[in-house]
Amino acid sequence: MSQEQRRQTRLRGRHLVAALVLAVLASCGTTSVVARAYAACDVGVNASANAFGLIALLPVLTIVHGLALVVAYTVNARWVMSPALRAGVSVLTTVVVVVVLSWAYFALAGLPLRNALCPAGEPPWWPGWVPPSHDVYP
Repeated sequence: MSQEQRRQTRLRGRHLVAALVLAVLASCGTTSVVARAYAACDVGVNASANAFGLIALLPVLTIVHGLALVVAYTVNARWVMSPALRAGVSVLTTVVVVVVLSWAYFALAGLPLRNALCPAGEPPWWPGWVPPSHDVYP
């Protein structure tokens, strides 16, 4: 195995490790935001609304994030030849994958939470540009 092949193998391994770390961080972050929304709206018994569902969905969300990032990094490693450009494209694809999957998760996470504390369906701190939007559910 040549020196260049060994270097490429190390880079691919680093990309996979980075993808897995980012998948875990993104999954934990999105799940904790939804859990905080549940707690802010006081949904459930003792603020444990859908805690089992969130815990059960966390590994699935981590796997989906991880697979998407591994595919993105693999495609990036094969198509982009310049090392400097490859780093920039890796960062851009990471941001796009995390934003798109988090957006989809927020849209499907069981919000809005209409009750006395959250009459609009979301906590007061929930940004209007993150689904579900305040305007969609009057």
